[in-house]
Amino acid sequence: MLIHKLIKTGIVFLGLICISIPGKPQALPICIDGLYGDWENAFLFQEDEQLIGEDIDFLKFTVTNDNDFLFIKIDFSTEIDLTDNNEIYLDIDTDNNPGTGWQINGIGSEMDWNFGQKYGYLNEGSTWEYISFSDIQLRVLPTITSTSFEIAIGRHIKPNGNDYLFTSDTIKLCFANYITNGDIIPNEGELFTYIFDNSNVEPPDPILIQKDDDDLVRLMSYNIKNDFVNNIGGLDDPERLPGLSRIFTAIAPDIITINECWNTTATTAKNFLDTNLPTGNANGWYSVKQDGANIIASKYPIVQSWLVYPEKRITACLVELPDIYKHDILVVGAHFSCCDNDIGRQLEADAFVSFMLDAKTTGGDIDLPQNTPFVLMGDLNLVGLSQQLTTLISGDIQNTATFGSGGPPDWDNSDIEDLISRQTDKRMAYTWRNDEGSYPPGRLDYMIFSNSVTEVEKAFTLQTEVMTQGRLDQYGLAEYDTRNSSDHFPKVADFILEKSLSIETLNSPDSKLKIYPNPATNWLEAKSFANLITAGSTICVVDIYGDKVFESTVPATKHSVRIDVRNWAKGLYFIRLSVQGGNIARAKFIVE
Repeated sequence: MLIHKLIKTGIVFLGLICISIPGKPQALPICIDGLYGDWENAFLFQEDEQLIGEDIDFLKFTVTNDNDFLFIKIDFSTEIDLTDNNEIYLDIDTDNNPGTGWQINGIGSEMDWNFGQKYGYLNEGSTWEYISFSDIQLRVLPTITSTSFEIAIGRHIKPNGNDYLFTSDTIKLCFANYITNGDIIPNEGELFTYIFDNSNVEPPDPILIQKDDDDLVRLMSYNIKNDFVNNIGGLDDPERLPGLSRIFTAIAPDIITINECWNTTATTAKNFLDTNLPTGNANGWYSVKQDGANIIASKYPIVQSWLVYPEKRITACLVELPDIYKHDILVVGAHFSCCDNDIGRQLEADAFVSFMLDAKTTGGDIDLPQNTPFVLMGDLNLVGLSQQLTTLISGDIQNTATFGSGGPPDWDNSDIEDLISRQTDKRMAYTWRNDEGSYPPGRLDYMIFSNSVTEVEKAFTLQTEVMTQGRLDQYGLAEYDTRNSSDHFPKVADFILEKSLSIETLNSPDSKLKIYPNPATNWLEAKSFANLITAGSTICVVDIYGDKVFESTVPATKHSVRIDVRNWAKGLYFIRLSVQGGNIARAKFIVE
């Protein structure tokens, strides 16, 4: 049984002899994002088949690496908060010598990390040296409670400033719950050995910062950090303004939510944006501050705004998009309650769902036209129970007495989507990092959107200090722009929104054809705005392959043509009006 179990880990131990099973790749391009699909090819793992204690039950851990990080995925039988309120330790024998370091479970641990207390030690004989997460480049996601977590630890680090942490390519490790009768993995008497695979793992393809298409609508969420020592916000701080100017200019968003604006006015934000991102129209940027902490700014008119939850930091704005789009967009900017306030965040999540369910139905505080896209974005501070995120996505309201019974928030009565996006130049998805604090980097900034009526073409988080100098120069950025501007990073997404084809034309402004209805199901009418249809005019329709599907000469007494499309294939068609062989107007329409 023991031999069978250890064979599943990929290594068999006979006394002190370890035999590796060859032919299995280990170096993998893992992205620390709280998603686990990239772990499918990881081979070396340790399962725990013995339940010890009744507190936290380890199930399994898996190990791999790339050029820069040691990666570990740890699985539990029930949800826990890995980075708070527990006594879970990770011990690593970094020199593969059981006679050095802290003696635990048959290994000599040079480094042990206490996840719940957020500190660790370097152990050298009788000497223990305190270390923080930044000393070992510790990264952990997700930031909320879960049954699985991804962990990254830097491979080429010197935690004490002098000595490398890993002095051998062969390491041993174990997890232990340091409470009475707490669980341990591997079980006592067993060992887990990992040998770093030094095969090269190609860095991720950099994400281009610019939009790929001008018709995409770019949204950005950014907590620009209020300086509470000096009581000054980011847009009021002359020391941070140059970096913020470069960041906003490089990203060039269309709609923005800005968090931690307690001492920053909507006018200040508008003036900053008008200076750095001029719109070219008479009004410039539109800017709203309704809840006292968040500012929502848009290149397009903000036609109405609502307080989603009075006295809380949640504001909704209806943004009037250009006529090429079929719908406007509702943007909800939020900055949920911080830290250990799970109760407050749950109420805020419940309030958002209640607001959106009201928006979908007639009556109440808000009525949105059917299929209006909506996005919740901002620093949601989701650092506790996963139920808050579950509520936001699925509509599972917890306080039903105050906020109603809940229900799926999307227009098709389904869940909405939590958009997880990695950094432009690194396989990491954290959006907040404070190397002087106690918590490791986390995913605090969110975009959660109605994916039944829109989709995302590209999304990313920007951290300038991991970009090459060439990439920084390409976008006019400096290495420490994001670090010096805030402890959060800007989160960006380009949304594909449904176009309005009712008056869209394909050629010059002289096009005068109107197609109604569009989309069409049974009949459509092609009508001239300026009586262009005269004697001898011809109406011709082709499909997307250029094949002619309809042609008719227009009687001199009429200025419109009615076309039967009941037997046409669904899809996009092009219609043109010709006089004596010359095209004078064109348009396109859809048959459903």
